[in-house]
Amino acid sequence: PLSPNQITVLSVLAALLGSILSYFGNYWYGFAAFVLAFVLDAVDGAVARARGETSKLGGFLDGVSDRLVEFFLRLDQPMDEPSESSVKRSKHSSRKKPK
Repeated sequence: PLSPNQITVLSVLAALLGSILSYFGNYWYGFAAFVLAFVLDAVDGAVARARGETSKLGGFLDGVSDRLVEFFLRLDQPMDEPSESSVKRSKHSSRKKPK
């Protein structure tokens, strides 16, 4: 069986996989990988408590893995490009053109 810390690492790897899959346009598989990452993240602490294997290292790894998973998820979100109307507004500002 996997240790709680191994489950934590698998959670991060699943999120990384989800980010890569989404980047290449496989959005549903990417979504499924992120769901797996969140499930693994929820399970690792429960497994540690059930087996009596809680540790300071495990708590630290869990916190770091949470931030990494959030980073990979945020990395997947597209950056908003300026809309055409906002570009037109900036080109045609309220300043008067020199004659």
